[in-house]
Amino acid sequence: MEGCEKPFRVAPPGGDDMVMLIADVDISTLAGFPCAGSEIGGADLDLIIDGGVVDGCDGGWKLNGRNAAQLITGGHYVTNAVDRAVQASGNPGSGNGATVMIRDSVVQSNGGGNGSAPRGGVTVDKKGRLDLGTSTDAGGNKICRNQDGNSSDRDVHINRTDINVDGYGNYWRFDGGAPVVVKAVPEGTEVEATFDDGGSSNRLKDEDDPLPGIGISCQ
Repeated sequence: MEGCEKPFRVAPPGGDDMVMLIADVDISTLAGFPCAGSEIGGADLDLIIDGGVVDGCDGGWKLNGRNAAQLITGGHYVTNAVDRAVQASGNPGSGNGATVMIRDSVVQSNGGGNGSAPRGGVTVDKKGRLDLGTSTDAGGNKICRNQDGNSSDRDVHINRTDINVDGYGNYWRFDGGAPVVVKAVPEGTEVEATFDDGGSSNRLKDEDDPLPGIGISCQ
C-alpha cells in the first residue's frame, strides 16, 4: 500500500466482539502522496497486526477504542515515522481505552517531527494502556533509535498518569542499557505513571537481538 493518506481507518460501532487480522501488509509513502498513518478503534475490538512493514508515515498506528485488545506481533516493523510509531489511545466515557500489546516486533528510527504529543517510538495517552512484555511473557521486541522533536532519544512516551507500563525482555541499547522513557507530569491528585522493564537482567544486548534480520542494531 503506497501513497495512501489513511491506509487503515476502522471504527466499528462495537458490541459484537469484532475480531480483525492485518497480516503481512506493507505500507509506505509515495512521492507527492504522503501517508498520515492508520487509525483503528471501536468498542471491544480485538485486533492482531501480524508481520508486515510501515515505513515513512507521519504516524504508524493509532489504536484506540473502549476496552479494545490489540496485538502487534510476528516481526512487524515500524520505521521512519515522522512523529510516533505506535500510539495506544482511546478516551471513552466509561471503561478503558485500547490495551496495546507488542511482542516480537521492531520499532526503530521513528520520531524527530514536531507533531502533537505523544512523540517518539511507542506511546500511550488518554485512557490507553500499553504492554511491552511482562515478567512471565517477555516482549522480545527491538525498540530503539527513536526520538522526540528535539532529536533527543525517546523510546517510550507515557503521556498520561495513573498507569504502569511493563517492558520486560526487550532490546533497547547495544550494551543492554535502559530505554529512554518520558512520562507526563501529574497534576493535583494524579499519580505519576511508572515504567518497569525488570532491570538490567531483563534487557537484551546486541548479541541477543531477537530479530536480527529486521532493522539494524541499536545504538
